[in-house]
Parts: sequence; C-alpha cells; structure tokens
Amino acid sequence: MCLIFFNIRCEAAKSMKFSLIILIFSLCSNLLVAQRFYRNEVPKLNQTSTTKLKQGKWVDLTGDRVKSITHYQDDQLHGVVIKYWSNGKLKSEEEYRNDVLHGYFRDYYKSGGKNRRGNYQRGIKDGTFTKYWQNGNIRTRLIFVDDIEQGLMQEYYKDGTLKRETPYQRGVVAGEVKIYDKKGELVRSKTFVKDTAH
Repeated sequence: MCLIFFNIRCEAAKSMKFSLIILIFSLCSNLLVAQRFYRNEVPKLNQTSTTKLKQGKWVDLTGDRVKSITHYQDDQLHGVVIKYWSNGKLKSEEEYRNDVLHGYFRDYYKSGGKNRRGNYQRGIKDGTFTKYWQNGNIRTRLIFVDDIEQGLMQEYYKDGTLKRETPYQRGVVAGEVKIYDKKGELVRSKTFVKDTAH
C-alpha cells in the first residue's frame, strides 16, 4: 500500500514539474512575442496623412533607445511631447495644442531629478514656475500672469533655507526686497518703486 502511495506522489510531482515548465515556457514565449511586436510596431506609429502631414504618435529612436515621443495633428505638435536623455532617463514633458505650448511643462536633470516646472496658456507663461536644485530642494519660485512676473519671487539656498524675497507687480520689482543669510535670518532689505531702490 505504501509503495502504491509513493508511486502516485512521484507521478503527481512529475506532472506538477512538467506543468510548471510549460507555464514558464509559455510566459517567456509571450514576452518574446510582445518584444517582437513592439519593435515591429514602432515604425508603424510614425504615420502621415494622404497629404503627407504627420498624424498621431511619433516615436524617434536612437539605435534601440527611445529619444522622444511626440503627438501630431495635421503636422502640428498636439498633445504631450516627451524627451529622454541618452542614459534613458526622462528629460522633459511638455503639452502642446496646435503647435503652441499649452499646459504643463516639466524638465529634468540628466540624473533624473526634477529641474523646472511650470504652466503655459497658448504659449504664454501662466501660473507658478519653480526651479529646483539637483538635490531636489526648491531654488526659485515665481508666479506669472500673462507672461509677466506677479507676486512674490522666492529664492532658496541649496539646503532649502530662504535666501531672498522679491515682490513683483506687473513685471517690475515693487515693494520690500528681503535678503536672508544661510541661517534664515534677515540681513538686508530695500524698498523698490518701479524697479528703483529707495
């Protein structure tokens, strides 16, 4: 009786091992098919209309690496444009509408960390623009309204400590400019009226 049970367990184990091998082979072959499909599909993405205008998603390759992904409508940038550094890391993301920057803008250092962030409305800076140090801390922050500086610009030291505050009104320095030391203590201030210190 024990011998029969042992033989049944061995047969079950062999069957499971065989099933596992089949499963692994199946998964690997699906992965290879997916890779071949992707490589064969990339050139087909770059389409033009009957009038030779770029349409849809375009992928620009350097060797086997993606350099950029661009969206077109009637030969104009329309949608998100994504660019990559030669090391494969994200370089920038920009939104376009009818060949004009419209929406968010982000770019990155070659190391992968964020560099600048902002928004555009019909090609014009609109909203908060932020620049970062390579360590990820904010370097400067400024608000734009219709491409003109408006409000308080803040500059920071690399460690994140506030360095300077500059108030803007319609693109000119107007108000009290404050300068801080690396400990965050106010060391100087000047009042400006229409870009002129008083």
